Amino acid sequence: MKPSPPRKGIALLLGLTLLLLVTATLSREKSEESRPPAEPSAFNAHPNGLKALYLLYEAQGYHVAPLRSSWRSLTQDTGLLFAVEPFEKTRPVSQNEMEALKRWVEAGGTLVYIATAPTRAYDPKDPLMGDIRVVEGDPDPFTVEPANVVSPYIENVKSIAYTTPVRLETKPSAGYATLFGDEEGALLLEKQVGRGHLLVSTISDLASNAILAQEKYDNLPLLVNIALAATHNRQGGIAFDEYHHGVGFEESAGGQGGVWRATPLPLRLLLLHAALIGLLLIYNGNRRFGQPVSIPAPKLRPSTDYATAVAGFWKKSKASDIAFLILYDRFLGEIARHYVAPDSRAETLLPYTQSAPQALQAEFRALFTEGESVRAGKRITESELLALSQRLENMRRAIPLVG
Repeated sequence: MKPSPPRKGIALLLGLTLLLLVTATLSREKSEESRPPAEPSAFNAHPNGLKALYLLYEAQGYHVAPLRSSWRSLTQDTGLLFAVEPFEKTRPVSQNEMEALKRWVEAGGTLVYIATAPTRAYDPKDPLMGDIRVVEGDPDPFTVEPANVVSPYIENVKSIAYTTPVRLETKPSAGYATLFGDEEGALLLEKQVGRGHLLVSTISDLASNAILAQEKYDNLPLLVNIALAATHNRQGGIAFDEYHHGVGFEESAGGQGGVWRATPLPLRLLLLHAALIGLLLIYNGNRRFGQPVSIPAPKLRPSTDYATAVAGFWKKSKASDIAFLILYDRFLGEIARHYVAPDSRAETLLPYTQSAPQALQAEFRALFTEGESVRAGKRITESELLALSQRLENMRRAIPLVG
């Protein structure tokens, strides 16, 4: 027989490790969704957040979701993407992402990109928005009317509110249409790229919770028009870029880091701890239990061995009556347990034996009579002891009291 390993303890430890892993993942997601008050995130319900727009699109029947991975994961199921600066410093936009974003727009996607300070020059490395630069402008809040252009985005839009310290300028041959602007530069540009559309703005509160709560401005109708046109009347989904705000799994700069590098640091630490605990279990288990040793099964002995041995002792002492009484009392005890009698006296057991066959009833009476005679003082010879002992054993097997 081999000793069983401590499987319950190991299973419990593995279960606790799994629970810690799930808890760490859920707590990370919850902490990610608790965004700073100033962050333009769809999880943010403060004035600068975009949660009101997110919920509004949901209420209008759009499929809305936060984008928790890089732009390289965009598919054509998403018709509209909101990307609002500033981004998390630990999540810079890579060259691969820029190229993937351009391919997505060319395939029919619509990007609403809101750029904020600081100013920046043209970026030849950016294949999509590299022909736009951000310049300084008046930071005081204003309202502005649409430019004199024909566009489905500004239908029924009379004026919007804006606050921004920067404006947009484009290269002469860039081909952008200015939807909103003032004397210091463009505020919202639009351009068709392939089968998709690119809208770039410097209005940091274009879609903020605070602005959308003020019905006197037409920021909300503008955003509704953009969603209808971009999703082809709700055929496509809407995504809010949360990856560059620090939400979701981080990718390596070149996209070659693999699953391990993309795993958040808390989960990596937890997995390393789990691996260390597993190695300790294996090491200590081998030290504590060693190699399995076969243990021979014990040889079971009959329940009458003790009584037989004692009877044999008294037989050798020439006390046959005492030897018989030992065997007889053992027999009475077995009969009492078999018939569930209140005690093991012969007069008590006799009525219980009436359920036995006729021949056994007669033998019961004869053995009880003989046994009680010996108990009263009758002496028996060794041959009589052997005969009576054989009769007791025959009765034990006939009832049966043995297997």
